[in-house]
Amino acid sequence: MSTPFPTWLAGMRITAGGLGARDWKAVVQGSDQTLTNTTTMTNTNLAFTGVAGAVYYYNLLIAYGATVSADMQWDWVIPGDATIVRFTQALQTGDNVAGSATTAKTVVMRRPAGTTGVAAGGNEGDNLAPTQFQSAYDSGILTFGASGNAQIRFAPNTATSGSAATFRATSYLLYARVA
Repeated sequence: MSTPFPTWLAGMRITAGGLGARDWKAVVQGSDQTLTNTTTMTNTNLAFTGVAGAVYYYNLLIAYGATVSADMQWDWVIPGDATIVRFTQALQTGDNVAGSATTAKTVVMRRPAGTTGVAAGGNEGDNLAPTQFQSAYDSGILTFGASGNAQIRFAPNTATSGSAATFRATSYLLYARVA
């Protein structure tokens, strides 16, 4: 594994690129995206281009709303030679109990396989546009073989009449090159 970060020694030229390579970058969703009556995964605005041979630490902070019968799911699309080690946390799905944003629910913490979709439970009654804000988290290490794009997608977890999931504008993808 190569590193873009040299060991700085006396007499070396320090460049802005060398110093800035470790800086955290942030991508903001920017606008709500709502899907109804479908489970087809759809690209969000959360994506970045990785450098060949680079390793990134990321923290995905998802704000969403979903009806109780739809729930919500997300996944990653990464290049075929890339690997990802993920740790996720989301509300349990399938309880079909509507409530407020403060209604207690079971949280599921997982270590899913690379591009496996992860479901997050909804909290709103069916046939309603999601108005509440729930949260889910995904963090880990993403290693690129060749350069390429890493993209977050989402969809309702179940497609039923009146079901909907909204990926909120306040969702963030934070990432930093670590090797």
